[in-house]
Amino acid sequence: MDEMTQAEASMPATRGELHATMNAFRSEMKTLGDRLDAKIDRAQHSLAVEIVKTQSDVAAIKATMSTKDDVRNIMAAIETFAGKAERYDRTAVFHGHSLTDLEVQVKDHEGRIKKLESGRS
Repeated sequence: MDEMTQAEASMPATRGELHATMNAFRSEMKTLGDRLDAKIDRAQHSLAVEIVKTQSDVAAIKATMSTKDDVRNIMAAIETFAGKAERYDRTAVFHGHSLTDLEVQVKDHEGRIKKLESGRS
């Protein structure tokens, strides 16, 4: 607003001055409204893009997500494999003991065979 003296400020405004002030006010309000509309449009566009990205991410997660049944099946397969591994381990230990016993018997037989052969010579 223009700088006025105190005397000018206390004088009544004319209809033309009021009309000009109202037009200036309307013009300024329209400019502010247009700027606000532009900001709102940008925000809406940005939100829409983010919503689409989020929906895409959720769809990808759903496509690759394990269900409770999947986890249950995996756990059952792991337990079956662990059982087979334990049986194999027990069998390997048993075979180890059997081989040790057979080695002792072979050495014993070798000794007896050598004694028999030395007695014939």
